Formats: sequence, C-alpha cells, structure tokens
Amino acid sequence: MAKITRKLFDRSSDLNPRNMRLGMYAWLIQRLSGLYLVFFLLTHITAIAQANLGIIKGFEAQESYPEKEFIQTPKDREAIDTAIDCIDCGACFSSCPLTWTDPKYPGPAAFVKSYRFIADTRDTGKSERLKAVGCEDGVWRCHTVFNCADSCPKSINPTNFIQQLKRKATKLSILQLRPPQSGQADR
Repeated sequence: MAKITRKLFDRSSDLNPRNMRLGMYAWLIQRLSGLYLVFFLLTHITAIAQANLGIIKGFEAQESYPEKEFIQTPKDREAIDTAIDCIDCGACFSSCPLTWTDPKYPGPAAFVKSYRFIADTRDTGKSERLKAVGCEDGVWRCHTVFNCADSCPKSINPTNFIQQLKRKATKLSILQLRPPQSGQADR
C-alpha cells in the first residue's frame, strides 16, 4: 500500500527536479510509514489486521436474523454513515505516531470501525465494545495529533470518533459505578 499526496512547490528549497516552477503541483508517492516494508512501496498490513482483531467483532443482533432486514431509521443511519465510509486503506494507522511506538495501540481505523458498531442502534454488543476500547491501551492513549484526519483519503476524521468513544466509555463507567436504584428512597 502506498500513500499518494499532492504537493505544492511553494519554496525554492522544494525544487529538486528539473523544470519545476514555484506554484506547481506534483504527486508524491510514499510508502505507509510505521509498517513493515515488503518490496518498494508494498507494505505488510498484518499490524493493522492484528490491531482490528483485538476490539472488533461482528454485528450482534438482539434477536435472530429476520427474513428481510433489520429496520433502521434514516436518523439512526445518519449517525454511522461517515464511519461506514472507511475503506480500510491504513493511511490513518500509518500516520499515527502512537502506532509507531506502541504495538498494543489499535490505531484510528480500529476505533472508527468500533464506533460504527457502538453507534448502530441494531447492535447489542455496545457495553463489551466500549469496555474493549475504553481500556488502558484504548482510546485514552490518543494524543489528538490529527495526523489521521489529515491523511484520510475519504476525509474521515477518526479523532472525532475517538472523542465520542471517550464520552461513551466514560458514561458507561459512571453508570456501572452508580449503585442500583431501589424502589423507595431511604429516609
């Protein structure tokens, strides 16, 4: 996999190739950093796959699968539309400085996928998923550098999803710490 970016030559120090002028654009093709290089621009994506395995499971339904489909309102679908647009290219994973140094950190792509299932109203595994992403090596390790958002070819902002996962994980932990409500108030 390779990262393809468009670069504007706006300083004279940027001009290495012949016949390049200031204000011209050029396409830069680079390998994805932080991943094992197999050959030339070809990188091995096992690191991304292993990170996803730790926190992403399949869809969990409340009841057995219906004959036709699970009904979802347009408003519910709108909440997960952006997360569904992720193409699993690995650009966010390779641009995240935390994935370069911490092999336990799942990376932004895994959190976007997790959010997709957590925010889905038809899924029943929300609390388990929130516990998985809310652990020590989960969303709390994100330093909000926004490299992932800058590198995404689909203009998805994984940092936004990570922040929403932090809020949801915090709410879940507060609800679990609260003692159960009794039928009558103690006087």
